Amino acid sequence: MEELNFSKGSVSKYDDSVVLIEFKKNVVVEPQDLKEQENLVEALIGYTKYYAISILPSNFRKFSMEAKDFVIDNNHLLKQRVLDCYIAQSLTQRIELELFFQLYRPHRKTKIFSSLNKALTWINNYKKLEDCKKEVTMLV
Repeated sequence: MEELNFSKGSVSKYDDSVVLIEFKKNVVVEPQDLKEQENLVEALIGYTKYYAISILPSNFRKFSMEAKDFVIDNNHLLKQRVLDCYIAQSLTQRIELELFFQLYRPHRKTKIFSSLNKALTWINNYKKLEDCKKEVTMLV
């Protein structure tokens, strides 16, 4: 699996359409870090639609408020991102993320998981559903 590093973590291609984003311990993520991360994603997979899985270590500090705004905004850097999965290992992180995403509805489907396997299962089910929708549309 090819991996590219940025100042606050790394980005790797899991398969043709799934990208793993792993953040370092004890960091505060700023918008410029997310821009850097997105540039690496484009370097890995090109300018194609993809599914993102962000892995937060148990002692991950936080996203700055500006970075949170960047995540929920429908800006052009994230237009190719179909959905977001966050893997939060601590209960506190999961609660914080759940509250944030309930208050500030992101434009993309976003879900929080406790493991990579659960996130991958959700993405695969989402892909199957999208394929079924395409087939139905073609029949109509």
